[in-house]
Amino acid sequence: MSGARTINSQALPDLARSLLRVYFVRHGETEWTRTGRYTGLTDIALTARGEAEARGVGERLRNTSFDMVLTSPLRRARRRFQLRPLNAI
Repeated sequence: MSGARTINSQALPDLARSLLRVYFVRHGETEWTRTGRYTGLTDIALTARGEAEARGVGERLRNTSFDMVLTSPLRRARRRFQLRPLNAI
């Protein structure tokens, strides 16, 4: 690609490097994902293990602050968000 430039992140001021940080968190296990089935848009709840996985991710992100959280309207994604530690968001 002509004209493409590579930016050395070390050359950017601290503020510019910290302006945007995006985290992608997948929902935890469902009965269908446990058995290798594709869930897609089927609205399936998390299993007990899936809820434990969600709590674990929430624990890892406990000291991370967020300006915005976007989630799917599916129940497994909403439940994953509800299981975060309260101080995470």
